[in-house]
Amino acid sequence: MEEKVKNYSWTYDLEEYTMTKDVAEDYTAKVQSRPTLDLKDISRLVAEERTEYRADTLENTHTLVEKKIIQMICQGYSVQTGTALYTPGITGLLMGSKGLATFSGNVRSMGGARIALVKDVMTGKTDGTITPGGMLDVTGTKIRCLNADGTGVGSLTLVNASTQAVAATITVLGINDPSRLIEYPIALKVGGGGGDSESPDEI
Repeated sequence: MEEKVKNYSWTYDLEEYTMTKDVAEDYTAKVQSRPTLDLKDISRLVAEERTEYRADTLENTHTLVEKKIIQMICQGYSVQTGTALYTPGITGLLMGSKGLATFSGNVRSMGGARIALVKDVMTGKTDGTITPGGMLDVTGTKIRCLNADGTGVGSLTLVNASTQAVAATITVLGINDPSRLIEYPIALKVGGGGGDSESPDEI
């Protein structure tokens, strides 16, 4: 049975957008978050909806999964789940490249931007397809969208992978950070990526 789409609404505050100092009344929305839930709360809520599952069983199973995720990250793997991407990293500043334990010997140039993952929020897919009217969650490095002169909010162009034609130009971003972009609903021609009228476009 196809799962019904449920609509939600959030209450939010307006926060002054400081990147455009020459514009007096532009803001970003900051959601008024409700109390934080932990794994026990989530397990209980699932068990209330799905009576065939016990809350303690769900909690114990998820705890085992979390431990395995941590173990695999410690071994150097990245782990992609339905809601998060886990990647091993080393924080802090290293002075010089000599005498470092387990250093690979490669020194990477960080001069350019890099997109690590593009996720269709509506479907959860990360295979390059985009749902018309949906949203994109883009993560990476140095990907903040700016104008050519480095000011304001720039525009993002999506290109059809098959034809190289411009599929959409996005000028409204929910999040515009160096490491993450959230793009508002995308106006694409349905099926413009070569699929039928019910299929996401491939970008």
